[in-house]
Amino acid sequence: MKKPLLVAFLIAAVVGGLALTGAVPLGAAQNSSEVAGSISSDATWTKANSPYVLTGPLFVDAQVSLVIEPGATVNFNSHIIQVNGVLWARGTSADPIHFNGGKTLFTVSSGGWNEQTETGSIIEYVVFTSSKIEIQDASPKISHNAFSRGSILVAGSNPHISGGSPVISNNNIVGITGIGSGITITGNNNATVSGNVIAGWGNGVVAGNLFYATSSFPLIERNLITNNSCAVKIDLLMRDWVGNNFPVIRENTISKNSQGICVVCNWQRDGNPDEFLIPTVISNNNIQDNGGSNLIGACIVDAIYNWWGTTHASSIAQTVSANYRFTPFLTAANARAPSQQYNPNPTLTAALALSGTPTPAQTSAPTPSQPSNLFSPSQSVIPQQDGGQPTQKGGFPVGTVVAVGVAVAAVVSVAVMLRKLFPKKL
Repeated sequence: MKKPLLVAFLIAAVVGGLALTGAVPLGAAQNSSEVAGSISSDATWTKANSPYVLTGPLFVDAQVSLVIEPGATVNFNSHIIQVNGVLWARGTSADPIHFNGGKTLFTVSSGGWNEQTETGSIIEYVVFTSSKIEIQDASPKISHNAFSRGSILVAGSNPHISGGSPVISNNNIVGITGIGSGITITGNNNATVSGNVIAGWGNGVVAGNLFYATSSFPLIERNLITNNSCAVKIDLLMRDWVGNNFPVIRENTISKNSQGICVVCNWQRDGNPDEFLIPTVISNNNIQDNGGSNLIGACIVDAIYNWWGTTHASSIAQTVSANYRFTPFLTAANARAPSQQYNPNPTLTAALALSGTPTPAQTSAPTPSQPSNLFSPSQSVIPQQDGGQPTQKGGFPVGTVVAVGVAVAAVVSVAVMLRKLFPKKL
């Protein structure tokens, strides 16, 4: 082989070895971590050891914390993570956590979020892809997440307890099929749903007492609810023998849906239904530009002090069912309600696949601190690195070692051959 060709060959070998090294990053795990069963002591899931793959249902025991660090991925494989203790899944806007498939279930024994002490269960800056959350008489904080085909169910299933007070705020909750519900609130609870974009569902939000309730008033406030078949469905079951769930709906923008607010009444109490004014609050919303009706249903409900897109009472009456009182009404849009371009979480784009969902300029997001105490100031529960995890299979970076070895051998070979070819110049 001629010297120029040999030199070119040796250089190509070096480049190829270095390229192989770069294709397998140093320290990268090559296999997933398989998890199932119970977590009985504090555990931390890291980005380096992810993806975590559920091979069966996973239970976080009471008084136990599971911390999932920024950048980690959890593949549920249609399984469930049941949180009886505390789940701290707190990513960042730049390095979110990913939940794929399956469901996260918070039970009544799970640790509720305390805003003052920053303790308890929280899911923040997580991208949900076909992954659901269910909250049963619990009080986690679900904030700044992106849901693509992922929904939230809040169920107060026991009428004899006060139920939970979960906070669901500043999320993008987007369906792409126009079926199902983005957020469902039932039974006895005092959920707060605020600052979200809810789009692409059969029902954007369902609120009512499909389960027994004792006169709870969940708050639905300052959300952009758009591009749904029905923006807000109020499903009421009126009974004599138990209380009811009457949502408070205020300062939302309910626009560009097939129907705005849809009220369904199932009457199971004595007396004439016309004698009862249902104490659901619908006020100070911007309800306009919905394809069919802005407010439809047969119950007796007040819907005063809303903006309907016009100051002409006759035009408003054409989009509001006869049983609803809509005067007096706002004479201009409520500036406290979000605009049609509102997006609380623009950096997490996985949930923005639906055409027409607003995508304004990005906003900065804080970097969360690692929790030091997940339950309360009186309980010392400090998560230990990778401690107490269920059976895992962590990957050793064999590919990285091989790639580095190839690159080093190539460099040494080139040095030896060049010294033989050009002994006087080297």
